[in-house]
Amino acid sequence: ISNVFVKKFVYKTKFPFIYFLALGFGLIHGLGFSNYLKSLLGIDDNIIVPLLAFNVGLEVGQLLIVFGVLLISLILVGLFKASRRDYILWMSGSVFALAIEMCWQRWPF
Repeated sequence: ISNVFVKKFVYKTKFPFIYFLALGFGLIHGLGFSNYLKSLLGIDDNIIVPLLAFNVGLEVGQLLIVFGVLLISLILVGLFKASRRDYILWMSGSVFALAIEMCWQRWPF
């Protein structure tokens, strides 16, 4: 999210608040998950451990996906000498197509 709200020229200078901006967004985003998780768990008072386990599971899953994408990038661009421009266009188009599909499945929002 910090990439969206901070202009590119700011990265050339030191901007210490960028990490706090990302942390704040993550905390607000996590509160939504905590309410959802609390509705799943019921009246249980101890939500800290299940919420921590849920968030760690999400982070591990995201890291595995990023690792897989980077591995595919290394294989295609590094070993098979695919054009980096073509690979970026293909990957961006694939992500766009997946986003459109997810929007279509949830229509109307």
